[in-house]
Amino acid sequence: MLTILPKISLGLILAIALLIGLGNVGKSYAKNSKTHKVKTEKIKLDVKGTACSGCAVHVESALKKIDGVKKVKVKAKKARVEVEYDPKVTETQKIVEAIKKMGYEASVPPKTKKAAASCYVQ
Repeated sequence: MLTILPKISLGLILAIALLIGLGNVGKSYAKNSKTHKVKTEKIKLDVKGTACSGCAVHVESALKKIDGVKKVKVKAKKARVEVEYDPKVTETQKIVEAIKKMGYEASVPPKTKKAAASCYVQ
């Protein structure tokens, strides 16, 4: 069937195929260059006042807006928030302050108190 097509069309088809192939290589390279690992830290916070799933959604959505926060897991019934964040971009104090702005109290539980004592919010 290709022998019926003029030589220009065959060349055009090969050029398009080559461009499509190179385009995919470039896209996969770009994807791979963005997947570099970022060293993150995890912090568990006790949060008073998160008694329902609505509270959990409110806290989670607010914390995810903070630059550097990678993951947020809110356990409303246990009054606990687990946050994974990039310490080069944000810090525990900013996370605690964001929770305080929402009207909740937050503190670092005794087991994970490697953060400064000033992280306790009243």
